[in-house]
Amino acid sequence: MRKAGFIIAGISVFSGFVMLTRSVFADECPPAGGSTGSGASSLFGGGMYSLMDASQYGGFVYALFVLLLLLFVLLVFYLVRNNQNKLNKTASSYDQPPISTTGGEARVQQSNGLTQNVSLRPGSNPIGRNPGSAIQLNDPKVSGNHADLYVSEGRYTITDLNSSNGTFVNGEKITQRDLYQGDQIQIGDSKIIV
Repeated sequence: MRKAGFIIAGISVFSGFVMLTRSVFADECPPAGGSTGSGASSLFGGGMYSLMDASQYGGFVYALFVLLLLLFVLLVFYLVRNNQNKLNKTASSYDQPPISTTGGEARVQQSNGLTQNVSLRPGSNPIGRNPGSAIQLNDPKVSGNHADLYVSEGRYTITDLNSSNGTFVNGEKITQRDLYQGDQIQIGDSKIIV
């Protein structure tokens, strides 16, 4: 939506410039070739007007044209680069290999700073404050049954189980997300790195 707004703004600015030059040159300049046609000839067709023929406005309009053209080119460059960065970010996350073909390990940093490695089994690995959780977190901001880390065929999937404070992956709140090596899960003040 934002990109469409930029494109519409760029087209509007360019159209405004065309209308300005048409109105300035309609009465000030004869068409190229010296004939005395009406001022209704288009700037970009029929009798082509020279931007430098109008002694009163020529330099100003020419400078305005160059400035607007430069702004338009910068706008297009920004949109292309911004879109390319988004594509690269999305592509890089899918290019990563699976974490493991069987189970695996996660590095858990409790809210009190204590760090430990936890073995993960294929299938469901509940995360929460409950003593039966595969990854038990001693954190008051963590629900009893907060999330589930599911391991299947070398892929890890984290699912938030309607927790009170939410589950975050790499700083983004999620309901469900496939994980890749090095992703960081934040639950309350605790962190899990896969």
